[in-house]
Amino acid sequence: MNIFVPVAIFVFSALVAIIATGALIPILRSRTFLDHPNTRSSHQEPTPKGAGLALVFTVVIIWFLIANDPLGLLRNLTNDFGITWVIGGACLLALVSLIDDLRGLNPLIRLVSHFLVVLGVLLYSPDLSSIFEQVAPKWIAMILVAFLWVWFINLFNFMDGIDGLAGIQTGAIGIGVFLISLLVEIDEPIGLFSVSIAAVGLGFLFWNWAPAKVFLGDAGSIPLGFLLGWLLVSLASKGFWVQALIIPAYYLADSTLTLALRGIRGKKLWEPHRSHFYQQAIKRGLGHARVCGVVAATNAILILISILSLWFEITGIIGTIVAVFLLLFYLKGQKST
Repeated sequence: MNIFVPVAIFVFSALVAIIATGALIPILRSRTFLDHPNTRSSHQEPTPKGAGLALVFTVVIIWFLIANDPLGLLRNLTNDFGITWVIGGACLLALVSLIDDLRGLNPLIRLVSHFLVVLGVLLYSPDLSSIFEQVAPKWIAMILVAFLWVWFINLFNFMDGIDGLAGIQTGAIGIGVFLISLLVEIDEPIGLFSVSIAAVGLGFLFWNWAPAKVFLGDAGSIPLGFLLGWLLVSLASKGFWVQALIIPAYYLADSTLTLALRGIRGKKLWEPHRSHFYQQAIKRGLGHARVCGVVAATNAILILISILSLWFEITGIIGTIVAVFLLLFYLKGQKST
């Protein structure tokens, strides 16, 4: 593929995300669509939320254009992968999550909507369940993939708690999947989808870097988590499940360990809290920008490790464990000077 294509998609996606978010902010303010500080928050002042709608709109439009290739730039790529269902699922989740942002929904209703959308995509694209089909019947494999995908959607939402973190993670996952797909020459536009969503996430930092002028809201974090989850599941279904775990390893470790510890202590997992490692770092006095900078550096290391793991799988796994452990240790124990 001509390198001009992903570069052009990246620049275009980032610019559209910046412009669309900027246009949406006055509307959110005028309608007092604000995120007020609560037990989960790390901000002190009411801040507009819901800017994720602009990002989701940007991503689904660009993904639709990539999939349909109106300019004929992707003639050598396979386009039969059910992207219409994925885009439709993201839009449906954005709508449900917007209602949740505005009025609040029962956690069970939210969770059921996540499962229904994910299962709908898996039923249309059964190859995505191939990760587990060698060790379990097809229907069990589908349920396992659905569970992991829904868990990723929710952990992405849980981890959207400080300025800049969601944008950095979106960028890291997108860039990581793009590089892996490029190196292994996957004959589908997964890499271009990854480039566009990475650009949108990084473009959002223009407005969301500390101190943030606007937040994603559930209407942004839930569908973005769904789309990123689809990219990771797609990568894993091609046989690159180790890389699909390494790239988002920090998010997986922070959220999973945090909720496991809360469960052991008898806490309700769905209640708002500030127990994540990155939140502990903020409470200890590290600023949002500093925490995000350390996470971004670790994500860059994880992307390099994921590439290394293509040839040295065990070394990559060990390197990932070490890198994530050191980051969690830093976030939990480091105090500001």
